[in-house]
Amino acid sequence: MHIIERFTDHGGLRLRWLDNAPAAPIGLPILFSPGFSDFADEYVEMLEFMSPRRVVVVEVRGRGGSDAHEGADYSAPRHADDLRAVLADTGFDRFHLMMFSRGTTWGLELAF
Repeated sequence: MHIIERFTDHGGLRLRWLDNAPAAPIGLPILFSPGFSDFADEYVEMLEFMSPRRVVVVEVRGRGGSDAHEGADYSAPRHADDLRAVLADTGFDRFHLMMFSRGTTWGLELAF
């Protein structure tokens, strides 16, 4: 399996995310929001294990390979907006939301 590194531009911030991109995905895709200090790369084994279900792992602003601009808003609503921006790029209209630790905060903000 080949994990694809992707980037989304969101209001001048570049957001990094990983995609397992299975050739023949089954079921609803999964959007994964990791914890505060986690990097998407820490979830590569999960991306591989979950295939052929499509899974994307998002690094919101200020995390991992995503931009961290001085003066950027790092509130939960802005992190939820980052997840929405990645969702727009994935084209998911329905999906499962999976969260871990602090990623639950902005994941729930997205869900509500």
